[in-house]
Amino acid sequence: MHSGVITPDNLADVLRQISQRRRQGILELSLHSGLAKIAFVQGRIVDASHSSVHPAHELVGWLQRAGYPVGAPEGYPES
Repeated sequence: MHSGVITPDNLADVLRQISQRRRQGILELSLHSGLAKIAFVQGRIVDASHSSVHPAHELVGWLQRAGYPVGAPEGYPES
């Protein structure tokens, strides 16, 4: 696991290094507007998301919109 500060100036370099080294995993970016995640498999972006909502609440929202009768998860923060 690596951690550090990514700026608009070095974001392209970080993405290029992940691609060239064929890395796998999730790059999490803490932004003022919430959490952004970029998933990589062998250096290629396979998924990206941005949310200011806790992932458990986001999942419940998806299920409710799909018509499943689920309630809010217990024990998770609201955001």
